[in-house]
Parts: sequence; structure tokens; C-alpha cells
Amino acid sequence: MRRFKSIIVLLAAVLLISGCDWLRSTLGMPTSKDLGRVQTEVRMKHLADSLNTIVKDTVSVRDSQNLKSSLPSVAPSQLTAQFYVIVGSFKDESNASKMDGYLLKNGYKPIRLEFKNGYKVVSSGAFSNANEAYVAMRKLLELDFSPEDVWVYDTNQKLHIK
Repeated sequence: MRRFKSIIVLLAAVLLISGCDWLRSTLGMPTSKDLGRVQTEVRMKHLADSLNTIVKDTVSVRDSQNLKSSLPSVAPSQLTAQFYVIVGSFKDESNASKMDGYLLKNGYKPIRLEFKNGYKVVSSGAFSNANEAYVAMRKLLELDFSPEDVWVYDTNQKLHIK
């Protein structure tokens, strides 16, 4: 019975030493906050690597197709765009106008779409290629005025009024 009690006490002591942040910091071991930071850094690095891969793939597709050199320049209104980078969705017309002003001030030409549910969405650009739309969305997210909920709308979803 004595051996059993001593094994239980020893096991409890090991669990306390390895699980207590105060004791771990006193012994110079990493605490749970330190381990959480390391996990976050690893996740962020993985995310950055994934985004870099997407950008490299996008650039390689553009280079391989050489679209700009082989096609004559066409005005954006003449293209049939399938993807729109949406920066805001508004019920109130004045709020949509404010977003138009932000876009114009920062060098974008806003495009308005009206959805079937009555919302007016403001787009910063129209694209025929999904990769180009996502690259433009990432650039837009780096600007100060840009909202965090920027998204790409595919017209195949048919949420808008023609």
C-alpha cells in the first residue's frame, strides 16, 4: 500500500510540474503562452507560404498566356466581366455613394450592382478571370480605407439584377 501511495504522489508531482505555468517559467521552460505564440507563428508562416504560391501561380498563368501582348486593348465596358471585387453592400444609397467617393479618391472606378434582395453593392473592379480578381482583392485589402469584408462576387451565382 505504501508503494501505491508513493507512486500516486510522484505521479501527481510530475503532473503539477509539467502543467503549471508558474513552475514552468521558474524552471525556464516555455509556458502555455509561449507555446501558443509559436503555434500562431507557424500558422501565419504556412498561410503566407500558401498566398505566395497562389500569387506565383497567378503570375505564371499570366506569363504563359501573354494575353496583353496578343489581344488589342479593349475598354472595360466592352468586356463581359464574370468576377467583381465587392467592397461594400448597402441598403442606403448615401452609404453606397460614400464608398464610391473613397474608391474614386484612391484611383479606382467604382461599379454598382443591384442585388435581388434590394442591396446596392459597390465594386472596385470587374474581371473576367478569378485569379485577377483575387489578386486585386489582396491589393485592395492593404489600403487604409478598405473594409475587412471585401469579397469576390461570381456572376454565375445570379444574385444581381441584370
